Amino acid sequence: MFILAPALCRMFKKTLSLSENATIGRPMKKSLILSLLFVWILSPAALGENRTKPSQDHISTPHVTSIAEDADGYIWIGTQRGLNRYNGTSYRVYSQGPEELQDDYITAVCCDTDGRIWIGSSSGIDLLQDGVVQPDKHLRTGRVGNLVSLDEGHLLFSNREGLHILDKGTLETHSVYLDQKLAYNTFSVFSDRYIWIQNTASGDITILDRDWRVIRTIPQKDQVLGQFCEASP
Repeated sequence: MFILAPALCRMFKKTLSLSENATIGRPMKKSLILSLLFVWILSPAALGENRTKPSQDHISTPHVTSIAEDADGYIWIGTQRGLNRYNGTSYRVYSQGPEELQDDYITAVCCDTDGRIWIGSSSGIDLLQDGVVQPDKHLRTGRVGNLVSLDEGHLLFSNREGLHILDKGTLETHSVYLDQKLAYNTFSVFSDRYIWIQNTASGDITILDRDWRVIRTIPQKDQVLGQFCEASP
């Protein structure tokens, strides 16, 4: 038994009304009804998919916070008004909702090698898989500053307390470097060996090894950077 949306019910009634008052034969009437039913079955509501906004030709807001590219070539753009997926011609917007993202203010986006999209926001971390947000895997971590892939099974993320590792399989987290003066949106993992972070109070850059030991500190004279990146020689 199908439970039809109100709009689709109105379409069925209109179709039946037309078939009674116009010269529409029984085969055409049956064809129209089957076509409407087919559209319903393939709709997001029938499939239980997240109610994302339909594709549009512009980004949800020009206030961009992060950008990442997945293995299929889609560009994922975090903004202050949701997550945008760009396919080269149009944008699909993922927004806050009961079965969707925890928060519209996206702070970080990370695409892993398994095709999953990890999204950091002002409220925590969300997982998007096969184009669908996984609401049962919301993580309430507080505002996420940055989110990067540490290795195949783990992510490294920051919040106002410090740096933490997230196990992708169990979704368990544990802290590896606590510092409330950490510029929590400014850290990067370089060459699979070092983690660079910055202190908001002094501006100094601290370099950690994979055992989370401080191996070097670089004075910056109160200059807080926006982000680090690694360039090829």
